[in-house]
Amino acid sequence: MRRHTFPDCTVYTTLWPCPMCETALLRAKVPRVICGARSSSTFTRSRSIHRSLQKTGPILEDECRSLYVQWLKRRGLDMILEYEGL
Repeated sequence: MRRHTFPDCTVYTTLWPCPMCETALLRAKVPRVICGARSSSTFTRSRSIHRSLQKTGPILEDECRSLYVQWLKRRGLDMILEYEGL
């Protein structure tokens, strides 16, 4: 089996990674993630703290949240905005 790891990479993302994405980052041995805005409070509260993944952020939170909201509205996914309280 071929394994891909990225121990020298930093991932930049608009929102905090969900638990599934965070696990993928950990399995890929990505050491750092820089996030623009917080995700849903449900994801933020339910996540465990992984010491091997250095998280920085939120940075540029208003701009990143605005991009996310615009993207959802263009796709008619307004129900997600209600769920997240945006």
